[in-house]
Amino acid sequence: MTPLKKADPRQAISTELTEKLFKFSRYKPLDLASINIQRGRDHGLASYNEWRAFCGLKKAFNFEDLRYEIKSEELRHKLENLYGDPDRIDLYVGDSDDDAKVGPTFRCLLVNQFRRLRDGDRFFYLNKNVFNKEQLEELKKTLLSKLICLNGDKIEKIVKNAFELTHNQNWLDCNEIDHIDLTKW
Repeated sequence: MTPLKKADPRQAISTELTEKLFKFSRYKPLDLASINIQRGRDHGLASYNEWRAFCGLKKAFNFEDLRYEIKSEELRHKLENLYGDPDRIDLYVGDSDDDAKVGPTFRCLLVNQFRRLRDGDRFFYLNKNVFNKEQLEELKKTLLSKLICLNGDKIEKIVKNAFELTHNQNWLDCNEIDHIDLTKW
């Protein structure tokens, strides 16, 4: 893996997504942020303020009430000029956080959704009676790196933690990573 280019801190979304999406198709380039805002409206999503309340955050009655989540005073003024009332802010716009990948409202919604996906899946591997103890131990030893080695095209070396991006990665031969013991089934 290679290190990513440092993002411009003044811009929440790359210009590749806001000005050049599908640039090389026969259509004019699109703006993904605008598309996401419109999708929210088309689907009748509640406002940012309503989702804040759902997530246990205080409902904003004015734009100054958003100062802890939207730290930029300039951005709060822009939102006030565009929306006029905190109850009219689109979810996608309102939860832009300069200091995090997602703001507190999106974090709450993502955690809630992933919890529901996990708990609503009767075959989720950690549920009782899905796997016995030995099978579960084997599954927990399995690494994504090994799965990539087994299923990729001629991959011979990989990092142990496929999710980690570091500059000084310790590459392993694929055969150094433990196999899952299928005799437990």
